[in-house]
Amino acid sequence: MQRARRTLTISAYLHRLAVALVLCGGIAVSPAFSAVKLVEFGMYAAVGSIPIGFSFNYYGKPVDEVVVSRYGILSMESGNIAPSYNNFPLPTNRRALYVFWDSLDIFNLNTDGRVHYETQGVAPNRQFIVQWSNFTAGLARQPVGDFQIILDESSGSIKYQYRNQQGSSTVGRNATIGIEGPNLKFIQIGFRDQYAVGDQQAILFTPLRDSLDYRVTKQADFSFIDLTLAAPPTGSYLLPEGKKVSGETVDIEIVTDAPEVQHIVSVDFFVNEQWLSRQLTTP
Repeated sequence: MQRARRTLTISAYLHRLAVALVLCGGIAVSPAFSAVKLVEFGMYAAVGSIPIGFSFNYYGKPVDEVVVSRYGILSMESGNIAPSYNNFPLPTNRRALYVFWDSLDIFNLNTDGRVHYETQGVAPNRQFIVQWSNFTAGLARQPVGDFQIILDESSGSIKYQYRNQQGSSTVGRNATIGIEGPNLKFIQIGFRDQYAVGDQQAILFTPLRDSLDYRVTKQADFSFIDLTLAAPPTGSYLLPEGKKVSGETVDIEIVTDAPEVQHIVSVDFFVNEQWLSRQLTTP
């Protein structure tokens, strides 16, 4: 049975965009396009040469590429990643971000664990996001929820975010969490600490003194940017011609026959196909 087509009006949240001028009346989206990339580990525990999309200042040194480990680590220097899932307390003599260093999926042969990444926004307000989803930890193969790292271009800050936390393994009982820079400088949030992190928690590392050290906010604003949402359906995004958008939202009409609309839309999308905001709407 063919689904009836209908027009939906959706309030889209704009990412770091206060005012924009829309110069066109409507843009057809066919087919939909996604900038989110999946890390293909294959037989390896880590994949390198992943571009951030901008130069990020980490402990006073610019970083353009990172190494992503399936074990919850983002290395800020090429070719230097934690050797295995056996985690230790910091420091480890590696310049890396330890969002949830643990034995992720080591004992789960039927794993659904995935790591995605994406650079969002426009200069000088871009964000590089890496997200670990659907992993398990330990012999009990306990789900550890989803967690992500966000590198912010304009502020130089680092944010860790955690959601769907379930059980002691998930909240940090067996994990190492923190950041480490050069000369054994480090900030450890937890090492095998059952209460290190919790559901819908965000930890913010704000640079001090030219990024040579960081201030930590353990209960920062939580706003999970889910990189696993599906691409938007083929359809038309319609805006009144010449409309001036002010503030954080804009109403957009979508014509679709999809039962559920998962859309990624922004004013900048009409210029260079870069999505700056993401919203789930169920008609």
